[in-house]
Amino acid sequence: MAIVHDIDVNYNSTIDDLNLLYDLSYDDTLLNKPLAVLMHGFNGDKDGVTAAWKERLINNYSVVCIAVDMRGRTASEGEEDASARELYDIYDAINDAINVYNTRIDATNINVLGYSGGGGNILKMVCSFPDLFGVACPFFGISDYGYDGVDGWWHTTAAQRLAIEGMVDGTPAAVPDNYYARAAVFFTINTQYARKRVYHDLQDVLVPPVNSQNVQTEITALSYTNWVFDFTNLGDDPRWIHGLPILATDGEPNIQAEPAIFAEINSGVYKDPVLLSSGTLWIPGYLKTKKFGVWLNEGLSDAGTVDYNLDINTFTIRNNRVTLNDVLPITFEYYGLKGGAIYRISVDDVDTYEKTDADGTLTYKTHLDANESVKIIIKRVVTDMLVMKTVDFGERPGMIGGDHKDTYLDATTVDAANGTAAIGYLMSVGGFITVILGRWSILGHIPSDAIILSATAHYSKADAAGPPQAMSMGVHELVTDWGVTPTDAGITQNPPAGANDAATWFNAFSVSSTDWAAGPAPEHFDVGDYGAQEVAEAFEYSDPINTEHTIDFTSMARRWLMDDGANLGYVLRRVDAGANFIQLHLEDSATVNSRPYLRVVYALPVEKIQSKSQTTVGIGIM
Repeated sequence: MAIVHDIDVNYNSTIDDLNLLYDLSYDDTLLNKPLAVLMHGFNGDKDGVTAAWKERLINNYSVVCIAVDMRGRTASEGEEDASARELYDIYDAINDAINVYNTRIDATNINVLGYSGGGGNILKMVCSFPDLFGVACPFFGISDYGYDGVDGWWHTTAAQRLAIEGMVDGTPAAVPDNYYARAAVFFTINTQYARKRVYHDLQDVLVPPVNSQNVQTEITALSYTNWVFDFTNLGDDPRWIHGLPILATDGEPNIQAEPAIFAEINSGVYKDPVLLSSGTLWIPGYLKTKKFGVWLNEGLSDAGTVDYNLDINTFTIRNNRVTLNDVLPITFEYYGLKGGAIYRISVDDVDTYEKTDADGTLTYKTHLDANESVKIIIKRVVTDMLVMKTVDFGERPGMIGGDHKDTYLDATTVDAANGTAAIGYLMSVGGFITVILGRWSILGHIPSDAIILSATAHYSKADAAGPPQAMSMGVHELVTDWGVTPTDAGITQNPPAGANDAATWFNAFSVSSTDWAAGPAPEHFDVGDYGAQEVAEAFEYSDPINTEHTIDFTSMARRWLMDDGANLGYVLRRVDAGANFIQLHLEDSATVNSRPYLRVVYALPVEKIQSKSQTTVGIGIM
């Protein structure tokens, strides 16, 4: 007799390392079966997907089921964000289930059903992950959390406004970008793959049917034929009444949709969708396909497009953000290459190099102004190198110098001890924030056609050991000038007289920790002055004095070698809160051999000789 197992599974987010949960259920007599992802409602969690519900699907349709909590629910870490980064939790749960239970799940047959808020998750997810699902079924889903001033859910459903604002970080009027990036109805151009089945009752007052009707209007205009819309009304039997199909019997209305859904799932007709070899996709915060991905900043408030051609590995990414504010950090990823290899790529017709990680993912980061685009071409793998060389940048004897400044931010206190370039403070506690700014100029010291294999920044702890406490530091690339000299047009010193010495430079930043732009104009340092977090480094407060920590600067150094004018430096900041602060040796530290430095390892390339026809093909022949 078959035994249905129902297991709580812990897993980690791959985008921010949160500890998360999902439930997995399967029949121990079945192998290589379709996966059905079941998504709970807007205010629910994985426990709303009951054991009886999952057991019914397993017994009737021979599938494996997972119910994903998503961040901020039950015991899952993080905060809910209404179909933004939380959708990546579903993607990560799917991959974790496939990896751990690979003999039970057919990894090519991934499907999803979601209800109300879960239906909204699905509508957005088929836009963000266009070639992931075979059959996707949103029941009475939310297609716009509030961007449209009439039909957006915030406007039609007053009872949910506070919850929506908490997840989206404000009202539609205050943060329109945030709402636009979450509104699936504006990104349906991505949804021509596999099967989509929409269910909604025309009398629904919890999620008004206009959410599904507006999607239907968009799909009709696109002439896509892979969508099925099923609307019910008074007098129909069955009706798609708002709620979860949690009963064990077949009498509950929404359960009556399941035979048609699972017939398509088990047929395998729609499994393993394949992206067209070329086209245009919209980017709702972020985009993840089987071949490539794009992140716009943190994936919470931005939109863009990518024109792609997989035959010649060409990608043009455009920043189409709604309110056109600030510079937009872009992260481009290409998958399935040789692990740990160096690839020559072209960025706006300028060649550079990137190294893939162990899994064969190539990552390139840049920044775009509003309506600006970047063209990336992945050209070829580099198969051999000349002798590797190492260059050290820093203020230790024999090194090439750099520039560091410690910044103290506080609404009331000015403390010269925190303004020296000898000791830097990283603090985020009690209303105090400190950051450290740094810059190393590598162009001119490394050949412009070199391949940077690695670049590591080395920082040493300047304070004595304390009680055990994990401390996290984030590294961001600056996108505006921070005033290396008193005459720079960017961030300058206050007062300006002789103020380029590090001891008084910090005075420009006597501002509130909650409003970094509130300082005396033009001397301020705004959050928009730095890009997305490049890397994170874990410190231990209990580490002995002079303990050295290394930070991966490789991607930034490769960009600096391409364009020294774009090298505006970087910022180090404490990204968690705690009772203690980190002290680091800086460039004027009396402990000379503990001063920070950047070690760059590079080589000059020798590439494979190829025929003319091969050269135009790209990586497929390497």
